[in-house]
Amino acid sequence: MNIINLRPVANRGGGRFRDVAIFDAEVVDGLRINGLKLALAPDGKRFVFSPGREGERFCTFKGDYARLLADAAWENGGRVASDKR
Repeated sequence: MNIINLRPVANRGGGRFRDVAIFDAEVVDGLRINGLKLALAPDGKRFVFSPGREGERFCTFKGDYARLLADAAWENGGRVASDKR
């Protein structure tokens, strides 16, 4: 897994999750997903959301893979200066 082109977001969102960054990821050799969003829950858990349209997500991630992807994005620059975690 390779995190590519991670960029912090200016608008942190106003919903249940706080948006942290948008990034691209090569999840396996030759398969790249663009426009993933890294977000934080109020309890500090990290989540990754794929882009979507009309309420439908382009892809989803389950279980350990979702956690690994979120952790990889966090460790590759998803943290911002105001984060203390």
